[in-house]
Amino acid sequence: MTSLFRPVILAARRVVCATRGHDTLLHIEPNRLSLRCVSCGHETAGWTIGEPPRRDGAGAPRRGVESSHAA
Repeated sequence: MTSLFRPVILAARRVVCATRGHDTLLHIEPNRLSLRCVSCGHETAGWTIGEPPRRDGAGAPRRGVESSHAA
Protein backbone atom coordinates (compact mmCIF):
# COMPACT_ATOMS: atom_id res chain seq x y z
CA MET A 1 0.00 0.00 0.00
CA THR A 2 2.87 2.39 0.78
CA SER A 3 4.34 2.01 -2.73
CA LEU A 4 1.08 3.31 -4.23
CA PHE A 5 1.35 6.62 -2.37
CA ARG A 6 5.09 7.13 -2.88
CA PRO A 7 4.73 9.12 -6.19
CA VAL A 8 2.04 11.31 -4.62
CA ILE A 9 4.21 12.03 -1.57
CA LEU A 10 7.25 12.86 -3.74
CA ALA A 11 5.15 15.22 -5.89
CA ALA A 12 3.85 16.97 -2.76
CA ARG A 13 7.41 17.42 -1.49
CA ARG A 14 8.46 18.94 -4.82
CA VAL A 15 5.56 21.40 -4.66
CA VAL A 16 6.62 22.46 -1.15
CA CYS A 17 10.21 22.96 -2.36
CA ALA A 18 8.99 24.95 -5.37
CA THR A 19 7.04 27.33 -3.14
CA ARG A 20 9.44 27.85 -0.22
CA GLY A 21 12.80 26.54 -1.43
CA HIS A 22 14.91 23.47 -0.79
CA ASP A 23 16.11 22.33 2.64
CA THR A 24 19.70 21.62 1.63
CA LEU A 25 22.35 19.81 3.62
CA LEU A 26 25.95 18.99 2.75
CA HIS A 27 26.18 15.55 1.15
CA ILE A 28 29.61 13.91 1.38
CA GLU A 29 30.84 11.01 -0.77
CA PRO A 30 34.41 9.64 -0.89
CA ASN A 31 35.57 11.91 -3.76
CA ARG A 32 32.68 14.37 -4.06
CA LEU A 33 30.80 17.07 -2.14
CA SER A 34 27.34 18.37 -3.03
CA LEU A 35 24.20 19.87 -1.55
CA ARG A 36 21.10 17.65 -1.31
CA CYS A 37 17.53 18.63 -0.40
CA VAL A 38 16.20 16.66 2.56
CA SER A 39 12.60 17.01 1.41
CA CYS A 40 12.65 16.13 -2.29
CA GLY A 41 16.14 14.73 -2.92
CA HIS A 42 17.26 17.42 -5.41
CA GLU A 43 21.06 17.45 -5.62
CA THR A 44 23.45 20.14 -6.92
CA ALA A 45 26.25 19.40 -9.39
CA GLY A 46 28.71 19.50 -6.50
CA TRP A 47 32.49 19.45 -6.44
CA THR A 48 35.01 16.70 -7.11
CA ILE A 49 37.70 16.53 -4.46
CA GLY A 50 41.11 14.89 -4.43
CA GLU A 51 42.73 12.72 -1.83
CA PRO A 52 42.11 13.44 1.84
CA PRO A 53 44.79 15.48 3.66
CA ARG A 54 47.97 13.52 4.44
CA ARG A 55 50.80 14.40 6.72
CA ASP A 56 54.27 14.58 5.22
CA GLY A 57 57.47 13.87 7.18
CA ALA A 58 57.46 17.34 8.86
CA GLY A 59 53.95 16.83 10.23
CA ALA A 60 52.34 19.57 8.13
CA PRO A 61 49.07 18.60 6.42
CA ARG A 62 49.24 18.18 2.66
CA ARG A 63 45.95 18.97 0.95
CA GLY A 64 44.89 17.78 -2.49
CA VAL A 65 41.59 19.54 -3.17
CA GLU A 66 40.42 20.02 -6.73
CA SER A 67 37.37 21.91 -7.91
CA SER A 68 35.30 20.77 -10.87
CA HIS A 69 34.66 24.44 -11.67
CA ALA A 70 37.36 26.16 -13.73
CA ALA A 71 38.40 29.60 -12.51
